[in-house]
Amino acid sequence: MNTLCDDFLKELECPVCREYVVPPVAMCVSGHSICTTCRYKMYRCPVCTKAFSNSRNYALENIAGRMMYPCKYQEEGCKESLTLQQRAAHHAECPHQTHKCPFSMLDKEPCRWEGSPATLVNHLETNHTDLSNPLRAGKYRTRLWGIENGPFWCRAMFAMDEVFFWYTAV
Repeated sequence: MNTLCDDFLKELECPVCREYVVPPVAMCVSGHSICTTCRYKMYRCPVCTKAFSNSRNYALENIAGRMMYPCKYQEEGCKESLTLQQRAAHHAECPHQTHKCPFSMLDKEPCRWEGSPATLVNHLETNHTDLSNPLRAGKYRTRLWGIENGPFWCRAMFAMDEVFFWYTAV
């Protein structure tokens, strides 16, 4: 993107959550913009501490509607540029989106890792070797509770360049 677009995108960042503001754009009495989600979590403007206005920033809304935005998974490698209308659908399907570790449901110490699908296999092989090594008949050590109200065993399997998770009811 060129620097003018980058400058406009910086102006479209919410000062609280750092996400891009999308219509309707709220603002304070001094004219500082904030996303609607953050607006209703705050009592005063985070920039100048003045009260919020009941008015919307229509000029900024019109500019926001004409801009192209980088995918929110840009740091994970996505190079897509999208309109506001395209963003939600793309983010739901983006191959670079982050995921929680499939073993984050474990009953002992849940894994807190999050990352892209491209880094998942390495994470599983490095941090969950007891759950992702080649299968040995009869050795299921990880119990998952609370899935369909019962105990389950889980195992990661690697085949055909994919990761499969085998959940078995006890």
